[in-house]
Amino acid sequence: MNRLRILLLSFLLILPAFAVHAGAPTMAPLCASCHQSDSNMARGTLDYFVDKVKTFQLDLSAPGKPAKMVFKYDDGTKVKNLLDMEDMGEYKGKAFRIYYYVNGKGENVALHVTRFDILNSITPDQKLDKDALKQVMLHDKSAVIIDARPPVKYKEGFIPGSIVIPAAALEQQADKLPKDKKTPLVFYCVGGCSSPTAAIKARGLGYTDVKIYAGGFPDWVTSEVSYIAPDLVAERLGKSELAFLVVDTNSEKQAKAAHLPNAVNVTAKTFDAVKDKLPKKKMVPIVVYGDEAADVAGKLTALGYKGTRVLPMTITEWQKNKYPVLSGATKDKFEFMALPKPGTISKDEFVKLVTAQPKDTVFVDVRTKEEFAAGTFPGAINISVEALKENLDKLPKDKQIITSCASGVRAEMAYNILKDAGYTNIKYLDSFNKFKDGGFDITQN
Repeated sequence: MNRLRILLLSFLLILPAFAVHAGAPTMAPLCASCHQSDSNMARGTLDYFVDKVKTFQLDLSAPGKPAKMVFKYDDGTKVKNLLDMEDMGEYKGKAFRIYYYVNGKGENVALHVTRFDILNSITPDQKLDKDALKQVMLHDKSAVIIDARPPVKYKEGFIPGSIVIPAAALEQQADKLPKDKKTPLVFYCVGGCSSPTAAIKARGLGYTDVKIYAGGFPDWVTSEVSYIAPDLVAERLGKSELAFLVVDTNSEKQAKAAHLPNAVNVTAKTFDAVKDKLPKKKMVPIVVYGDEAADVAGKLTALGYKGTRVLPMTITEWQKNKYPVLSGATKDKFEFMALPKPGTISKDEFVKLVTAQPKDTVFVDVRTKEEFAAGTFPGAINISVEALKENLDKLPKDKQIITSCASGVRAEMAYNILKDAGYTNIKYLDSFNKFKDGGFDITQN
């Protein structure tokens, strides 16, 4: 059986085999900027990996054009740059190349999975660690630090002093690069493909002093202060005052005169007195601003709050931009409530609907038949995420579709499949769900 798979893989490398759904992308735009497409081959970043049902999903999205591709794997699937298939789950967000075939059920079955590590093409002398980058920032004012991630990711958090030029658009945005091609350039991303890709492109444009910060933004925020885009903060606070945990480091008098919504007044001197009131959960988005922002943000980062961001704007500048502002006493406790992810349905709304069983709503449990048989939500039908593409005729487009699973992972995968298939009235339950004695228990993620 394994010999047959190897022969089939070798054949796929040189000849087309099975057709993919017409018009469906099989390569993420960033990958396509450097690599040629091939029959029965997909390139993208790992979106989800579910070992229990031997399924994973690649993200092939372009800006404004979401695209996902689901694969099955089995004992015959070969790997490269991985210990085994189970190891794949440790590389969410990383780039992969998949050679696959389409079986009789219409499922994409992975034959060969390669973790694509372009960092191997960057020589050691072209890589900087965190300390080396800090030295460049401190002593070489001519150096340009470039974030090679998409602009939306840059806005959410970036290294102070850096600019954003996405790797996929480097040639198109080359006018943002310095005219002097001897200028030192340092690219960073999340420690994946984007910064090496951008560096290679920059050298192709003639730049001679190009390096990458190999650890990228995730490494930076473990110990250093990062910034956040003011317009993003204003937008999210406009949607919900609890979108960020906000820290005002100005004097008490200044804070009372004007402060951001949800702000707690904390200075470097008062920090130790209030730090025990901080949330126990460390991965919360914190915005720090004011005269002592860098100092207080550093203290928060040292405590392990990696989501801490400095707002590079004074309260006066904030007001001039007509962003949301309050006056009077600031809050006396830290509060935060995450904004719902696109496409999700709240626990309360779901329970209300599943109890009422409205005729215009279809509940789809996308777990396996065995899981479904052990318990499910009232009125739910069972179509596993692996079989969803082949059973779209069972789901009307004129009704609301709500998908669910055990943990929210497969439900979101199903949501994306339906979205790509043209469904517009769809939601998914992002929660851990347990079923016993005909009842259910929902724990929202």
